[in-house]
Amino acid sequence: MIKGLIGIGLPTASVGMMSQFIDPRIAIALIVFPSLLSNAWQVWRMGDMLGAMRRYWLFLVMLMSMILIVSTLVTSTVGTDTILLVLGCVIILFSATSLTFSPPRIPARYDRAGQFVFGAAAGTLGGLTAIWAPPMVTYLMGRQTGKDEFVRATGVIILMGTLPLIAGFWSNGMLGL
Repeated sequence: MIKGLIGIGLPTASVGMMSQFIDPRIAIALIVFPSLLSNAWQVWRMGDMLGAMRRYWLFLVMLMSMILIVSTLVTSTVGTDTILLVLGCVIILFSATSLTFSPPRIPARYDRAGQFVFGAAAGTLGGLTAIWAPPMVTYLMGRQTGKDEFVRATGVIILMGTLPLIAGFWSNGMLGL
């Protein structure tokens, strides 16, 4: 119900809810592989993965770079309270703005700047909390992406972002055998 009402995805809703009962680092680690598998399935069903990667290449570069940097260097040293605070603020802000406003339109001439800014924001947030949907959704809505392209783009972006997240979490000890 929450996911459908405010338009947040499985990782955002799951980490937000699980963090109320377990350490947010464990919650983050628990959603990594279900996110990888569900988005791989989504991309496979939608097709045209390479086309989506070409359209959103700058977003993907920024997202993946920032996720790898933040998840490797920052996540293991940031306190649980800080992660919960960031997570809570992002979910509340995104929920409130999604229910109240439509994102401003991003004209085609500002697409690269939009991909750079929103990709970097999504990657920073994603590296810390494993959630990068709010900036990603805001960007795609601002570009007025159609339904099928929205589903394809979110699948590709989340799938590709999960790869450096796994690498970063593995290297800092948050994921292990």
